[in-house]
Amino acid sequence: MIEERQALSAVNAFTDIVTTLANLNGEIDYRIAVTTDNDDGFVNPNNCWDQPNKWIDSVGNTPADVAKAFNCSVSGFGNNTFEASVGCEHVLTSAADLLTSDKSGFIRKDALLVLVMVTDVDDYGAYDQMNGNDCNIGCGTPPPPLPGLLQKLVTVKGGDMGGVAAIVIAGDPTLNPGVNFCGQPGSCGCNGIDCGVFHADRLYQFTGMLGANGYAADLCKGTKTVPEAVKTALTEKIDLACMKFDPPA
Repeated sequence: MIEERQALSAVNAFTDIVTTLANLNGEIDYRIAVTTDNDDGFVNPNNCWDQPNKWIDSVGNTPADVAKAFNCSVSGFGNNTFEASVGCEHVLTSAADLLTSDKSGFIRKDALLVLVMVTDVDDYGAYDQMNGNDCNIGCGTPPPPLPGLLQKLVTVKGGDMGGVAAIVIAGDPTLNPGVNFCGQPGSCGCNGIDCGVFHADRLYQFTGMLGANGYAADLCKGTKTVPEAVKTALTEKIDLACMKFDPPA
């Protein structure tokens, strides 16, 4: 995922993203927090924004400031601290658990909650389970049911389904270019030994559960499409979701 992180966190690319974000629905204020797929909580490995806040706010910062801070944080990834056990990657489950238990004040009642998930695997993918591949290896943690994960996020937003949105950039499960040596299905880059990107069945299904508030893009289209996919989702889906979201008084 090094190339994908670099593409998303590139200062110029992310400045474009936050400029798009700031102009949604006229002009909005927003905050961005970073996490991983391994229950690490909010992460700020290079102390890229002021503590004790675990996020960066648009208020008081320019889009360039936000992009620079995001780049700084994401560039701190890459060591084992942020790596889940092989087969146990769970970006959606980790995010849902974090937001459900968070006491930092990141969640605002009057704000649309948008999860942006970029991964080359699935969330506890079926093919990563011990009995889900020819090698009988993988994760011993069963995948939590998707309706339960969605309900956690809806609960965080006071029971309002319209307050939750998600952008998934991962392997399209409808593509079948081959499998790796364990028979695990990939979306691209398969050579019989490994695949570059694996099917993200659960993540794609999750965006479908969100209806108009869900957006999925294929990671196999290349690293440069990662920031473009986020921008497209913001303008085609999230802008409308934001306008429709009616926060409590």
